[in-house]
Amino acid sequence: MRKIKRDMIVFLLILLAGIASAASTVPASTSPSIESCSLTVTLLNQEPYPAVPGEYVKVVFQISGLNDNACSGAKFRLVPKYPFSLDEGDEIKVLDGNTYIPGYNKNWLIGYKLRVDKDAVEGENSIEARYTSNTNLNFDSYVEKSFNITIEDSRTSFDAVVQDFSDNQISIALANVGEKTANAAVARIPQQKGYRILGTDGQMIGNLESGDYTIVSFEIAPTTIGRSQDVPLEFQIDYTDSIGERRSVPMNLTLNMNAIANTNATFTGMARSRMQQQSSSTISTTTWIIIAIIALVILVILYMKRRWILGLFKKSPKKSHENMPDWMKNNNK
Repeated sequence: MRKIKRDMIVFLLILLAGIASAASTVPASTSPSIESCSLTVTLLNQEPYPAVPGEYVKVVFQISGLNDNACSGAKFRLVPKYPFSLDEGDEIKVLDGNTYIPGYNKNWLIGYKLRVDKDAVEGENSIEARYTSNTNLNFDSYVEKSFNITIEDSRTSFDAVVQDFSDNQISIALANVGEKTANAAVARIPQQKGYRILGTDGQMIGNLESGDYTIVSFEIAPTTIGRSQDVPLEFQIDYTDSIGERRSVPMNLTLNMNAIANTNATFTGMARSRMQQQSSSTISTTTWIIIAIIALVILVILYMKRRWILGLFKKSPKKSHENMPDWMKNNNK
């Protein structure tokens, strides 16, 4: 019995020794591990700052901690979410080759170009990044980190209506209905089908603050197409936004040529009638003025010749010889 126990103990010892010997002969794994390559990721820059809705923003990430050859093959993945989006196939970046060179920079710079949704909300908007140094894991195990990207809608918006259009002169009322100031604003009517520009195609407005409005005028002539088909008039506003970007806002203004023609005809008829009335009134007034002047002249002449006129109407005394002395009678013979 004791012999059996002793044999079992010896067998177990021999078995353990064999296992230890086999383990010592198996080569160590050469696969890199997350622990052997510790990465640190920071958002280095965004351009422009702040980002603008409806535009692209460039972001640059810096990955440090590449102090081991095991970092070769490290992967970085940007996970965009609203309001950001990436071009397809541009999410994953792979660090190729060895990066550890003593005495040199050990940072890895990664750049992305993100599109910002046009309806993005102003303020801080987060985006996620995932990275790993183990190429065999294929992002089954990774480190995730969020970064903030600042968004500010530096643009403004406009509203415009046709105020008047007659005799090839068009007046357009333009208002800044957005929340930002439009700096160095210029109103333009570009070359287009349906309308011919007679004068200058642009008018300087200057700075138009939020809520302000102005009126711009141009000389245009509808072509045959514009008159027959009511072609919208293309109108454009160029301005500099709050971050110094030059922007263009195209607009289409509706011109109902039939209504404009009727309006112009009404205006023309009213003007003609008003001119006739003014002409008649002018003639009547002038006539009365002339009559008054003539009457005044006549009165002045009559006043100056009053003695002569009175003499005409005065009766001369008849001469009588009956009462004359004899010596006068003799002289008169």
